[in-house]
Amino acid sequence: MRGTVFVLYVFAAAAVAAEDFPEYEPGGGIDGTLRSVGSDTMGPLLNGWAAAFKKLHPKANIDIEARGSGTAPQPLNEGASDLAPMSREMSAGERAGFEAQHGYLPTQFRVALDAVAVYVHKDNPLDGLTMEQVDGIFSQSRACGGEPVIFWNQLGDDYPANSRIEIVGRNRVSGTFEFFREHALCGGEFRDDYDDKNDSLNVVWEVATNENAIGFAGIGFRTPNVKVLALARTKDGPFVGVNVDDGSIDTRNISDGKYPLARFVHIYVDKEPESELPELADEFMRFVLSERGQEIVTRRWFIPVNARTATEELEKLDAAYQPSWWE
Repeated sequence: MRGTVFVLYVFAAAAVAAEDFPEYEPGGGIDGTLRSVGSDTMGPLLNGWAAAFKKLHPKANIDIEARGSGTAPQPLNEGASDLAPMSREMSAGERAGFEAQHGYLPTQFRVALDAVAVYVHKDNPLDGLTMEQVDGIFSQSRACGGEPVIFWNQLGDDYPANSRIEIVGRNRVSGTFEFFREHALCGGEFRDDYDDKNDSLNVVWEVATNENAIGFAGIGFRTPNVKVLALARTKDGPFVGVNVDDGSIDTRNISDGKYPLARFVHIYVDKEPESELPELADEFMRFVLSERGQEIVTRRWFIPVNARTATEELEKLDAAYQPSWWE
């Protein structure tokens, strides 16, 4: 499957342990407002960071607009936002547009790990799918090589005949949409009857209230009324899930890349060459990538980066750091 080697590579790098996690010592006199425009999936994470940061810096405010990763690049490019959270990487075209405007590339920070979950109704007897089956369900082009799967009884005898699978997911401005299309559909196109939602809560709500529905969204939007399916890269398995018996998330399968739809989530900023970020943005990024900030990641149903990754990302705050095309 296209992209598999890349996913395994980045998560293998993230799984390396380091001895010392960055600590955060609040600076004095921090005030002002940061504007964040971007990912819906990362909205709960940004809200958690913002609330904790404000407790440390009462005069600081973070204004968050979370409508989808596709809404992030333009405001950052135009100077209308300070933070561009994205649940996918910026495309080459988005980076090129920024570079054409500014003469340098935006700076990317990997701030957490996430899993895109495939959801079904809690009473659905299905427990897992191969990635070929996922492609066969959601895609009309089936670039991963899967056979078309239109009816539930194609997946087992526990379903009534002619019970059609209703597919639902995020809209095209979503980074989750692009990630799923690339990694679950091998870059193919969705079926014509694909029901796209403008936020992740609506995706999960549709699945929770419709026994024929199947959908995808970040794992952080899971509710008791849906089931998260285990996934297998091939028909021979193994099937890898992200749930354990007590309802929590098995972070190991995500951080080591065993779960097929694991990913980093990012924050992009406009950092001029040979310059540091403005004080408020710099302070916020130091908080996000500190031990305190990564504790909030866990509480918001994401997975923390490890200490080595956090340290590497913090080095990008140095004035001498300059992003390059091959990163």
